[in-house]
Amino acid sequence: MFGSSEEVSKVDSTWQERMLGSYMRNAWATFAHCPSTGVEKVLGWPRYSQAANGTEGLVLLGMNNHTGAQFSARGPYDGTCQLIATGSP
Repeated sequence: MFGSSEEVSKVDSTWQERMLGSYMRNAWATFAHCPSTGVEKVLGWPRYSQAANGTEGLVLLGMNNHTGAQFSARGPYDGTCQLIATGSP
């Protein structure tokens, strides 16, 4: 995210990781600059609506090595994390 993973892992980040970090920093800065409409107008993200159940309201960053944002309905990701449910590390 901040270009410091090499200090921890001792392995250079891939170009995909660097591009995703840049995209995420830009998204955060865009949101900070204009929280109400920034990511919608500048990045083309859909407006979130809690009432719009089943719509693409979940932002997936880095999914399938894709640098930009992908969007999904919340349904597939709702529920308890399997690691928490089973107690597995």
